[in-house]
Order: sequence, then structure tokens, then C-alpha cells
Amino acid sequence: MNDDKNSPADKRVGSSDVLEHKPHPCDIGDGEIDHDWQWQGDWYGDPGVIGGTADCSAWHCRVCGAVDSDRTPPTFDDDVL
Repeated sequence: MNDDKNSPADKRVGSSDVLEHKPHPCDIGDGEIDHDWQWQGDWYGDPGVIGGTADCSAWHCRVCGAVDSDRTPPTFDDDVL
């Protein structure tokens, strides 16, 4: 048996060791999230597709870095390109 009180096996996490919960950076209150989306167009090489490249563009939040590739891409009329 290890009698060293400072060994990692003897350390216990108590309630005072719990990290304080920080709100989500895009939280606008009551848990509602409002991201500041920015479109980032990107491509990657893929020999399995015609032309050798595939689209991996997505919306990225400027504040927290969240990524959403399921939303519709912008058009020139959206004034974000």
C-alpha cells in the first residue's frame, strides 16, 4: 500500500475543485445562442470527383468558431461574399 498522501491515487476531487461554468460566448440570454456567421469558401483535392476538387465551404462563427456546413451557401445578393 502507498502511504504517500500526495500521490495521484490519493487525490480526490471535491466540490471546491469543480470548474466554474462559463456561459457560451454567443449566448444572448436564457440559453439562446446567436452566432455571428461568416461564409468561408474552401476546396480540397479529391481524385474521386470530376475536376479533382471537392467543396468543403461552410459558415464559421466569428466569435466562438462553431462550424455549420448544412446551411445554404450565400449568393451574391446576400452581400457576404
